[in-house]
Amino acid sequence: MGCGNSTEETEKTPELSTWPTGKARASPTKNNFKVVFLGKSGVGKTSITLRFCRDTFQVGTEATIGASFLTKKYDNRR
Repeated sequence: MGCGNSTEETEKTPELSTWPTGKARASPTKNNFKVVFLGKSGVGKTSITLRFCRDTFQVGTEATIGASFLTKKYDNRR
C-alpha cells in the first residue's frame, strides 16, 4: 500500500515472447516437462528415474512390464 511515486510498488509486466505465427504471448511462470525413457531391457531406465524422482537406488529391481509413471516437482529458484 502507498501513494505517489513509491519505488517499492512498481508493477511488473510479463516478458513477451512470440509464437511462430508472430503473435505475442506472456511467458509462462511454470514449465511442465514430460520425459520418456526408451531402451532395451536391463539397461537401467527404472533405476535412473527412481534415482532422480525419489533419490533412492534399489539393487536388483524386477523388470518393469508395460509402463511406469513417476512425477517430480522441482523448484529451480535456488
